[in-house]
Amino acid sequence: MSFLESAVKTLFGSTKGALLGRTFDDSAEKAAEKAAKIQADAAQAGITEQGRQFDLTREDLSRAEQVNRDELSPFSTAGVDALNRQRSLLGFGGKEDQEKAFDSFGNSPGQQFLRDRARKNLLRSASSVGGNFGGNVLTALNQQGVDLAAQDFGNEFSRLSDLRRSGQDAATNIGSGAINTAARTGSFGQRKADNISNLLQTQGQARASGILGSQQANAQQFQQFLEFYTAALS
Repeated sequence: MSFLESAVKTLFGSTKGALLGRTFDDSAEKAAEKAAKIQADAAQAGITEQGRQFDLTREDLSRAEQVNRDELSPFSTAGVDALNRQRSLLGFGGKEDQEKAFDSFGNSPGQQFLRDRARKNLLRSASSVGGNFGGNVLTALNQQGVDLAAQDFGNEFSRLSDLRRSGQDAATNIGSGAINTAARTGSFGQRKADNISNLLQTQGQARASGILGSQQANAQQFQQFLEFYTAALS
C-alpha cells in the first residue's frame, strides 16, 4: 500500500479511501511506467535486430569471399605449378632437377609430334631428289631435332610465363577479395556499434523518463490529496 493510498484511507475511511487512493496511484504513475517500458522494449528490439542483421551481412560477405576464392584458386594453383616448372628448367632446383625437367620437356607429346613431322618431311624431301638416306640425312635429322627443341623451348617458357602471370593475378584477386571482405565487415561492425550505442542511450533515456514520470505522478497525486484534504476540512 502506497503512502498516498494510506493517507486517503485515513481521511475518508477504509472502503472509500482505498478506492480513491488506488484511483490516484493507478493513473499517471502507471501510464508513465508503461510508456517508458514500451520505449525501452523498442530499443532492445532494435539492438537485437542490429545484431541479427550484422550476423547475416557477415555471413553473406564470407560466402561471397569463399566463392571468389574457390573460382580463382585453380588459376592460382596453375600459376604456382608454372613457376615451379620454370625454376626447374632454369636450374634453380639443382642439376638433377633440371635434367628431369628437360627430359620431361624433350619426351613430351608435343616435342615428339614435332620431331616425327619434321623427320617425315625431311625424308620425303630427300627421297624426292634421290637421296640415299646416308650420313648427310642423319646429320640433318639430328640438327633439325635440336633446332626444333630450342625453338619450342622458347615457346614453352613463354607459355609458362603467361600461365604464371595469370596465376599471380588470381592470387592478387584472392587477396584483394579477402581484404575487401575484412574491411566491409569492419565497416558494418562499426556501424552496428554506433547504432547499438544510440539505441542503448535511447533505452536509458526511456527508463530515466519512466522514473521521472513516476515521481512527477506521485507529486501530482500528493497535490491532489492535499486539495481533497483541504476540501474535507472546509
